[in-house]
Amino acid sequence: MGRSEESQGAYIRRDGQRNPDRFTANEEDLRAMAYATLTLAMGARFLEEPRYARHAAKVLETWFIDPATRMSPHMEHGEAIRGINAGRAAGIMDTAHLIWVVQAALLLEDDPSWDRGLSIGLRSWFSGYLSWLTTHEMGLHEKNTANNHSTWYTAQVAAYALFTGRRDLQEMAWSHCREVLVPRQIRRDGDCPQEEARTLSLNYSAMNLNAFALLGRMAGLQGIDLWRIENQDGGSIAKAMAYLAPFIRQPELWKKQQIRPFDRSRTYFPALAGLALNQAEFLRLFQEITAGENEPELLLLRLLILTPRSGAK
Repeated sequence: MGRSEESQGAYIRRDGQRNPDRFTANEEDLRAMAYATLTLAMGARFLEEPRYARHAAKVLETWFIDPATRMSPHMEHGEAIRGINAGRAAGIMDTAHLIWVVQAALLLEDDPSWDRGLSIGLRSWFSGYLSWLTTHEMGLHEKNTANNHSTWYTAQVAAYALFTGRRDLQEMAWSHCREVLVPRQIRRDGDCPQEEARTLSLNYSAMNLNAFALLGRMAGLQGIDLWRIENQDGGSIAKAMAYLAPFIRQPELWKKQQIRPFDRSRTYFPALAGLALNQAEFLRLFQEITAGENEPELLLLRLLILTPRSGAK
């Protein structure tokens, strides 16, 4: 059977492996838009360049406001699998990039040239998406996956709720972290067994802690400490950070399954953990990771700015 004939069959899931024919352009465009907007917002804010704010406004208008080009505020067709479904809940993970769009908008709102009407439109879009996330069966499924998907779901809900002023959903995010995520995911020593069972166990463990760190940071800006809350076994977010940090510094020490080399360049939980827990060792690790890197989110973390703006320092 030729390749063209093979490609017409239903996909078979193989953990940690990607089909070379997988269509990823939409997710790549979404990620590029989020980082570009954040970079422009940072340039407008810290370099005092109004032209960056104007260009960011055009990007946001195109993606979120203009009826002819904007995204619909749902992910009903995210991660469709040919021969199986037209979309699945796991696609919600791809919109985690929008957390950086929220941060960009908060930075841009301080620019004198900013159109206040655009802020209204953006909050309307994120309100719609937040409503879909918290009521649609796909969103509710993702909320309760008990692995990194539910952690990133909760981080998204927290960020969008802070942006749109939904205090009820902010409280839901903090409660879900305390009552569900930490109890179900983290064991006494800080390991996260759902992630360690994967074929890319170090990747998923680090990705999960990035989401926990964002949750801890956002809650901390509201005066809520999620880092040190322990479950019945004594597990906590703080212990999870301490458990994984040595393997981020020396990935070769990791003995669990890892079918591809671990790329630590996008691991930022040590920065937020170091700040929240006053741990200089975490901050030094983050400096090692980011030496020579210029990813927008890493630059942003160095400046200690995260959602929401009202708590940024």
